[in-house]
Amino acid sequence: MTADSLPDPLKALLLADEETSVILPQRDLAFTVEVMARIERQQLRENLVLIGVLFVAVSAILAIVMPYVTPLIVDAGQALIPAVLVLSALGAMAIAVQWMRPGLRMMGLPV
Repeated sequence: MTADSLPDPLKALLLADEETSVILPQRDLAFTVEVMARIERQQLRENLVLIGVLFVAVSAILAIVMPYVTPLIVDAGQALIPAVLVLSALGAMAIAVQWMRPGLRMMGLPV
């Protein structure tokens, strides 16, 4: 389709768009990096405050709860040692299999 075969209003619109092509301003990379650095510093401050508040809250809760829970843990601890050992071994094996999975796939084993 050529410009001559287009209807007049459409031809006029396309020609007007062609004449008023917009030149985009250049980007100032130093300014962009500085703004991004400010945003990152602000987010870091906010995250540090959040982590500090959560640490204080969890510490306060543990300080209140642990005197009542510690005797229960000590009493139950003797009976739970075999279960903890078995669960620890199973967890270590699960992590090992997860880490070995890419190598096993490379050897052609369906894991």
